[in-house]
Amino acid sequence: MSAGRDAIGTPVTQSASLWQLRQGNANNSAQWGVDLSRFQWNFGTLGGGDLSISAGRDIVNVSAAAADSLYAGGTGCGSACTPIYTAGGGVRVISARDLASSQFYVADGRASLTAGRSFLQSFLNMGDAQVDIEARQDINIEGVVNPTDLSQGPLGTSASARELAGGILPTERIPLSMSAASPARLP
Repeated sequence: MSAGRDAIGTPVTQSASLWQLRQGNANNSAQWGVDLSRFQWNFGTLGGGDLSISAGRDIVNVSAAAADSLYAGGTGCGSACTPIYTAGGGVRVISARDLASSQFYVADGRASLTAGRSFLQSFLNMGDAQVDIEARQDINIEGVVNPTDLSQGPLGTSASARELAGGILPTERIPLSMSAASPARLP
């Protein structure tokens, strides 16, 4: 998606764990995938593929996801099923000026988030992914989380990303690099 001036999305407070449902236990193989009826983000590649968003000026309130899925494969085969994995893609976002109040999810690819001036009040959802953030001035991140670490609760309910703001939840590893002229700020 390319905008000559501004790319302005609808504000989304929905956590990725609400629409990327997962299940599994000792008796049933793990599986996860996107519930399209619950997906309310602005942009998404939900079965593989890369996502690119650019704006000649600002990107505000944009939510973008590159999700993956794992299907246990077959029925009635229990742990003998051959899992079918669909990898997610990458996310590339470039704003000539500010990238603000946005939310991004990269399941297993790479994200490059670039702001010509400032990267502000945005939230990152990361699986086994790498995220690079670059801004000429400020970087201010609301939070970083692996959405698979969040409880889904009954019927797939979970905390919203904004409810999680103010902290970085523990993940196995956070491959996040930031480059800015001003100090980068994490919650």
